[in-house]
Amino acid sequence: MNKNKLNILFVINSLELGGAETFLLRLIQELRDHHEVQPFLYELRSESNKNDFRNYFLEHSKVELLPIYSPKKGLLNTLGWKINALFLKVFKRQVYQNYLNYSKKNHFLNFIKKNNIHLINSHLVGSDLFVSTFLKPLTKLPWVATSQGCYNDIKVEKVARSIAENIDGLTYVADKNLNLFRQFSIPIIKNNRLVYNSIKAPSSILTKSKLDLGINNSDLLLIHVSRSIPEKGMLESILAFSKAIVEGCNHLHLAIAGPENNFYNELKVKFENNPNIHFLGEQMNPIEWVQIADIGILPSYFPGESCPSTIVEYLACKIPVISTPIGEITNMIQFNGKSGGILIPLNINGKPSVSEISDALKILYHNAELRTEYGEVAFNAFQKFDIALAAKEYMNVYTNAIEKY
Repeated sequence: MNKNKLNILFVINSLELGGAETFLLRLIQELRDHHEVQPFLYELRSESNKNDFRNYFLEHSKVELLPIYSPKKGLLNTLGWKINALFLKVFKRQVYQNYLNYSKKNHFLNFIKKNNIHLINSHLVGSDLFVSTFLKPLTKLPWVATSQGCYNDIKVEKVARSIAENIDGLTYVADKNLNLFRQFSIPIIKNNRLVYNSIKAPSSILTKSKLDLGINNSDLLLIHVSRSIPEKGMLESILAFSKAIVEGCNHLHLAIAGPENNFYNELKVKFENNPNIHFLGEQMNPIEWVQIADIGILPSYFPGESCPSTIVEYLACKIPVISTPIGEITNMIQFNGKSGGILIPLNINGKPSVSEISDALKILYHNAELRTEYGEVAFNAFQKFDIALAAKEYMNVYTNAIEKY
């Protein structure tokens, strides 16, 4: 192992397809290739998470995956707990529980020592809590936490203090992520940075074309990329698109990319007979499809929305955005006071109006000049999402955290 490299242990809940996980992959790649970082990964729930994205992540990150801690099961485990109960009752001692605690600590200390880990960087609140309550006190290593949208709904002061009192550095993707600490008047560590979920600018070489969807190059393609949950507005995109078609946007097509779960498959069954709707399924690299689109849409009303990677991909591909002013999206699509798209407000029910989304679609469909104008602003706005800039910010936070020790 190269002694000059910074050995970082990244910790995450599980490698499921999502914005935080996708950004972590891109961050690890950039740090590995340009900043002399040797990445290691600990996944809290790897045994229940065998999926295509996980395989894709491990292959492309070239990260060393550390073995998960899992006590042995079976007859010996059952016997151990019976002995534990007996000793607890008679001697007020938990012998088997103490053995498991010792075994768990040894498991982590061994790989920390073996791999000469210098710093821990956790992503998502579940892994943050694991580090703050167990790994940080055990190893005494400097720890940087990365706050994503899951921070927004935490209302437990004990959780906020556990993180705030143990971190040595903090990165966050949207200002509202800091509300976890503000609501309890907890001082925020000075070693903090707002660092957007970022990507590398896509290659100018196209690997997909509209012909792959069976449509003409002159047709307009609207694309929706997101996790397949209702709150990401997938259904609203379909309904608004369908309304726009009925109202004269005859050469408009919609491509939908997302994990093929029950929700996605229900939509697919319901709308698969519409020849203008193209279900792409789960895409490891959706930007290949975004590059051939004319408009990007994400009418999200997800409460935890912060800095959606989908919006970054739309901006990078120089296409106008139709979205909602939720999380950091308003700031994301702006450049020099101009917007790279149209934002649809949430109504009294906390959702965007399908009619208003459809109206925005019709405006962009009929106005090529406006699409170009929005696209130019969008591409300029993308410059703040360059993964190279994000990696440099992370390295600054890492360095400051290590210097405390």
